[in-house]
Amino acid sequence: MTNKPPKKKRLKILYISREDIPPRGTGGVHTWEVANNLVDMGHSVTVICMRRDDQRSTEKMGNLTLIRMGLELGGKRIPLMALRRFGELFRPDYDIIMERQESFGGAGMIVSRIKNTPLLLEVNSPHWGELKWKWDERKAWGRKPVLALLKAWETLQFKSSAANIATLRTI
Repeated sequence: MTNKPPKKKRLKILYISREDIPPRGTGGVHTWEVANNLVDMGHSVTVICMRRDDQRSTEKMGNLTLIRMGLELGGKRIPLMALRRFGELFRPDYDIIMERQESFGGAGMIVSRIKNTPLLLEVNSPHWGELKWKWDERKAWGRKPVLALLKAWETLQFKSSAANIATLRTI
């Protein structure tokens, strides 16, 4: 009788990121590497990401599918705008939804709650803290209600996640 290791389950993962792939910046490099490493581990990964003018809206690379779209509004990247691709978000039965935590993110959280699919929140920096510091510095009119709303939204993202992963212990 031989003891065979249990067969690893191949997961279908939806990964939502505001970055562009192939990358032009460090955030894109991070998203690209995470997605490819998950594919190398045998998983099927669909990434919803930023689309540049020179890119196709959909591209398949083996077990990696890229769905690119405009995520900019007023010159700012707003990952929550991924909800415009409602069909791609809800059509497949994803095993895990992974989202880069952003103050203006949360598309993965919404899909996760509706479909009852576990959310893995990837935390790379304290976005709300950065926004608060920038806005305090600018002394923007009416910033306190907006900051309170953003903080509540961020808290909801964290409470909605099954697990959080971070690049540093301090985060």
